Amino acid sequence: MTTPAPSRRRDKAMEKQFRRVLDKDAPEFVWNLRWRGHDIIRKRVEKYAIRCDLKFGR
Repeated sequence: MTTPAPSRRRDKAMEKQFRRVLDKDAPEFVWNLRWRGHDIIRKRVEKYAIRCDLKFGR
């Protein structure tokens, strides 16, 4: 059995916390939350003309 990647473990921890309020919608909420963060970063890099080698993931 392999151990999930750290980011995946954090997703599961967030799902557990949000499940108390969102019930079955928690996994989708966490997924959207993560990708929304990527969108915000991408837009700020563009808006402020930040010169970088932006990569998401590994």
